[in-house]
Amino acid sequence: MGFLSEQSGIEAYLEVGHPKEFIDQFKDACAQKKQISAFGIPSKFVCTKIEYIKEGGDGPVYGLLLDTKNKSFANHAIVFSLQPLLPYKPSARNLKTSEIKNLLSVYKTSSLKEAVRNAISTTDFRVLDFNKKSSSIYILKWKHIEDEYSSNDYYLVINRNGDKFFSIGNFKGEIVDFLDVNNDGLPEVQLSIGCDGRCEAITSIYKNTKDLVYIYNH
Repeated sequence: MGFLSEQSGIEAYLEVGHPKEFIDQFKDACAQKKQISAFGIPSKFVCTKIEYIKEGGDGPVYGLLLDTKNKSFANHAIVFSLQPLLPYKPSARNLKTSEIKNLLSVYKTSSLKEAVRNAISTTDFRVLDFNKKSSSIYILKWKHIEDEYSSNDYYLVINRNGDKFFSIGNFKGEIVDFLDVNNDGLPEVQLSIGCDGRCEAITSIYKNTKDLVYIYNH
């Protein structure tokens, strides 16, 4: 996971809390000028150079030189992959009003009621269906909190397996995209989080809400 430079579009900063073997693999890929994939970007990258810059808050920071036809990048972290990406791409839909009412009838908590009360529209509630729609992940915008350093939306996460519902936690930040970084058919969420710098994360949303990757650029 790394930040692409907005100035040139081909320079990047790789910020990692990754194991040393991943960095070694990335260095080998750059030395051999192999193609590197990135979630959400159709064209491939070729890494032509990697060099150590400094120690960051979550580990070493490396500078990359990338060759790519794509010169337009969003203002958030890019999730790189040394392996070809599988065609599965999690997609979210808006909850129907009937689904929200059903959630309230089977899962009665103050936080869920607050989320429904604060919702501007059903677009504040999203669901990802998988396992041939026998399972779902409900992501419900819960509240918004601001302080002098940050501004973040908070989301509740509820899992459904068959007719059973489970609250598994919450997360905060702006939803950038839904990914399957482990190639296991289960979605994760990429977040851009308000902080006193620039914070990005990939967080699990099935069975638990755990940061799989968290990087902080101050």
